[in-house]
Amino acid sequence: MILLRVEMLDVPGALANAAAAIASTGTDIASVRIVGRTGDDTVVDDFICQMPPGALPDGLVSAFAESTEASVLWISRCPDQWDLLTESDLVGEMAGDNSHARELFFEHAPGLFHCQWAAVVKTDDRTVLASNEHAPDLTAEQLAELEPLDELHSAELSRDWAPGWSDATVAVVPAGKRRVVLMGRAGGPAFLDTELQRLARMAALLPDHPILPTADKLDA
Repeated sequence: MILLRVEMLDVPGALANAAAAIASTGTDIASVRIVGRTGDDTVVDDFICQMPPGALPDGLVSAFAESTEASVLWISRCPDQWDLLTESDLVGEMAGDNSHARELFFEHAPGLFHCQWAAVVKTDDRTVLASNEHAPDLTAEQLAELEPLDELHSAELSRDWAPGWSDATVAVVPAGKRRVVLMGRAGGPAFLDTELQRLARMAALLPDHPILPTADKLDA
């Protein structure tokens, strides 16, 4: 599967033109989601696509350049299981079953926000309370690169910020008393302000009681 992030004018027909450009390469669209706005008249959409065997992602970029006024902001391969649950469904499940909100968040939120890993960290002593199986083993030095941990923002990290890791973009989302949710993307795309705000609303549904007494790798 391919994640394709596209910026286009917010005018009638723009989405249809983007879909036609994708279809012209023989690519199937599995899902499309409005991510947010980057201006008064522009919108950013994420497409999850299935390319035909042997096709290269560069073909999609060329198709947009030749036939639309839209811009490809990001393209990369992604797991097949991304986008299996909608944001409203996840919020509803977390709100309706708070005792399992943590498990639901770690299981579905990374894929929903097109991230590879997630972690919850105590902001006072930098203890990692929980993380999914793809998260790096975060040290105090690495967490320092994400400061301030008590403010909603995203951070761009260069290659080898953690041993064996490429560059990354990380959402830093305060979540209750002395806790912060971290969600990371390998390489990109960068988090839009609207994505950070949506993440903050979801993180607010995590229970206030301590998540775990010690770090615990969770499947995701």
